[in-house]
Amino acid sequence: MSWSLGTLVPGAERSVSYALSVDADADLGQRTHVLTLASTEENEQIAEATTNVVAGALTLDKSVTDADGTLNPTYAEIGDAVTYRLQVVNDNPAAAPDLVVTDVLPAEVVNCGSSCLRPEWQRCELVG
Repeated sequence: MSWSLGTLVPGAERSVSYALSVDADADLGQRTHVLTLASTEENEQIAEATTNVVAGALTLDKSVTDADGTLNPTYAEIGDAVTYRLQVVNDNPAAAPDLVVTDVLPAEVVNCGSSCLRPEWQRCELVG
């Protein structure tokens, strides 16, 4: 990118903003942007800015607990209550917008509705 300022009078200030996106095939790591100010009257000025390119670091975990509190039990008897716990973690330095988690449960598992949800889970929508 090149920006022609023309004449800048004493005490004047100009700025420009532009948005760029990271290519999907970009290598991860630091990228240094070098800016150069050239003038016929002054010595060349150089400034740098650094950007870290990171990969999406979302993780999803699912666990199940039976009525006795056993984590990931090997079996459940008919009529037993089991609790599924889903956890999403965003280890990115930026927000991850518009996330939706879909959990397809086996047909043999009965959905007991929102009455089974703890208060902090009330934002979950149970479908099916």
